[in-house]
Amino acid sequence: MLGRAGEREPDDTLSVRFGKHLNDAVAKNAPHPLVVFMDVNMPFQAAHRLLSPQPPHPLILRAQDRFRKEYGGKDPISLLIFTNHPQHYTKDEEIAHHGHWLAQVSQVPLKPARLDVLWALAQAVNLYGSIPQELPGTSGKTSSAASG
Repeated sequence: MLGRAGEREPDDTLSVRFGKHLNDAVAKNAPHPLVVFMDVNMPFQAAHRLLSPQPPHPLILRAQDRFRKEYGGKDPISLLIFTNHPQHYTKDEEIAHHGHWLAQVSQVPLKPARLDVLWALAQAVNLYGSIPQELPGTSGKTSSAASG
């Protein structure tokens, strides 16, 4: 895990513990629909097994089922996005693998949200690491605040 001392676990024995983080997010009892972004911080192959889109991994399905039982059949999380950026697991002589992401939009949200907004947030994940040369509507002009 980034920022922690110790030996790297083999890719096939990684343990996934994201339940506490999901519990913490839900416990905030947000007044608006809850969107959670979670980076799993795994090597490429481990993340590929967890974040394969169809069907969602049993760990993800179990977490959703547990929340639905606690919230009367509703999902307290309207949109859950898992990301993984495995570049820091790449050895010096290797080419870095691309990242993974998986979005789970609730079909039975506790606090309904506009689906177009949720999908726009999910699609924004594709922009990670892509810094635009121009901002929309600027026509290539640099503002004085940006250049100063």
